[in-house]
Amino acid sequence: MNIIPSSINVDTYSRSSQYSISWNGRDGNRYHVWLSRATRERNNDTLYKNPPPGVKFKGEGYFSTRQLSLTAKENSALFEFAMKYATDKKLFEAEEARVAGEDAAKAEENRLAYIEHCKKQAGPALYEALRAILDEAKFDLKDAKTRAAVAQALKALKSAQPQEAA
Repeated sequence: MNIIPSSINVDTYSRSSQYSISWNGRDGNRYHVWLSRATRERNNDTLYKNPPPGVKFKGEGYFSTRQLSLTAKENSALFEFAMKYATDKKLFEAEEARVAGEDAAKAEENRLAYIEHCKKQAGPALYEALRAILDEAKFDLKDAKTRAAVAQALKALKSAQPQEAA
């Protein structure tokens, strides 16, 4: 085969329990092996060979994925080289950090969306409660300055009143 791996990469697909370690061969084709995410062990003895990146389905240079044996000496050596490189360059850790970052960003997005949802649900009830408090305070206040502040707050509250659904 005489393929020297380049562009070695580790990916996690769809938050699955598998990694794919992949590389480009000197022949331009793309190779990959599936690994357990928990143990980083091969799932089977298969080295998958795919057309070069950019080759369109059924286009020139296309071929169906070929399954090669990882027990073959040269294939095994390629895989071991790719694993050593990925381990030395901490590609597995980088992939886990990337996934954790995406998960954290999604969790924050969901948290903020939930807060907005709660605000929308609570808005009318909070408005009515605040209006009742301010209405009650308006009549109990002896100080003209405080009454004026409450009146101003009521005016602002009325301008921000939620609109009824049509």
